[in-house]
Amino acid sequence: MSAPPATLALRRRLGRLFADAATAAERLAFWAGVALPCVHLPLLAVFGLTAETTPVLLALWSAHAAALLAGRRHRPADS
Repeated sequence: MSAPPATLALRRRLGRLFADAATAAERLAFWAGVALPCVHLPLLAVFGLTAETTPVLLALWSAHAAALLAGRRHRPADS
């Protein structure tokens, strides 16, 4: 006994929606990985590594690493 056609169609739609959302998230992560150095490098250059800037820089570096990891498979030519 197989699933009704409506259930299969819903599964296909949900699968496509999930794939599109994953592609969009990957694209966003890629470009965030490109753009984040434009934030933390000037911050480091202007204020240096002090007790006040260390938590902010660590958060930015962590976000940058996460963005690079999440967007590693995106190819700009695919957009």
